[in-house]
Amino acid sequence: MVENAPLRVNLNGHLVSAPADFYDSLLERQIQPGRPIVQIIGEMLMRYSLGLPDWWYRARLQHILSTRG
Repeated sequence: MVENAPLRVNLNGHLVSAPADFYDSLLERQIQPGRPIVQIIGEMLMRYSLGLPDWWYRARLQHILSTRG
């Protein structure tokens, strides 16, 4: 059966479906007051080889920041 999920993630050599917020905890650790989003995106692209485009990081970071109280 084919699953329709926002992400496909390689976990331990297996391609699995994952929700859009799968990497949010990783992104949340990078957020600091006054730190530009572009800096976070650049570091994520250089540090982790997740195969995600820069627009995806921006969208998730904007979502995380908009839902914070």
